[in-house]
Amino acid sequence: MAKELAESYKVYYCGTKNGRNGVRIILDKELREEVYEVDRKSDWIMAVKLKIGGSRATIVCSYAPQVGCEVEEKDAFWRDLDQVVAGIPEEERVLVGADLNGQVRKRGSGEERVRGDWGDKERGAEGERIVEHAVANDFAISGRNICQIDYIMCRRKHLKEVRNCKVINGENVAPQHRLLVAGCDIKIGKRMKRKCIRPQKIKWWKLKEEGPRDKFVQKVLLELKSPVDVQEWWEVNIKTIKKIGEEVLGKRSGKGAPPEKETWWWGEEVQNKIKGKREA
Repeated sequence: MAKELAESYKVYYCGTKNGRNGVRIILDKELREEVYEVDRKSDWIMAVKLKIGGSRATIVCSYAPQVGCEVEEKDAFWRDLDQVVAGIPEEERVLVGADLNGQVRKRGSGEERVRGDWGDKERGAEGERIVEHAVANDFAISGRNICQIDYIMCRRKHLKEVRNCKVINGENVAPQHRLLVAGCDIKIGKRMKRKCIRPQKIKWWKLKEEGPRDKFVQKVLLELKSPVDVQEWWEVNIKTIKKIGEEVLGKRSGKGAPPEKETWWWGEEVQNKIKGKREA
């Protein structure tokens, strides 16, 4: 499922209607055009695949079961997450943004490559699963806070592209959570310019001109049929109306913004009303 947001943003989401689970990824107007696949693995995990220049990247959003959930549910989550990551080619970039409901705390032996050293307390089972996942996939784990349960992870070889990962204090996204952000600098090749292809629509706005309007009305009246039933009348004559509209008014080419773009409504009267409303 996906939904348009304000300012050309787009949200991809997956989850149940009861509000218990669910994950979302929001992309801006540039990145949304680069999406070529969306993998909604479960209510806990979703991946959006992007073509960025000559490279490919996958953004994974995941939400791990909480501490009190059943062991089987936790095992299923980590199994699904492992499958999603394993299905991404090694040369492609991966960014995992996740609420993993676990604290990694003290660094153990052999974990130097995937995480820093923060905290002096032993971690629990949830934290152990996080580190095991990172080691198995050669991921670097973000964060410096011993109480952290939200993480951003990437491939260790791409760590130099991720910068300034931090928590914004005071910006509570939800209870027990603060906004976790990171910058990402990805070198890309030359981007191909996209052609703007628009649907070939009939130029109905030409009916505001007397000449085309009179010609259209005359042809329609000559060719219309008159069934008794209203629904039947519409089904029979709609094709005739469209055909005559195309013949008399023409169609847009679909190769860009139409030269006859409809601006008739933006007249002096409308401008004065808007100006008065702003000054009120």
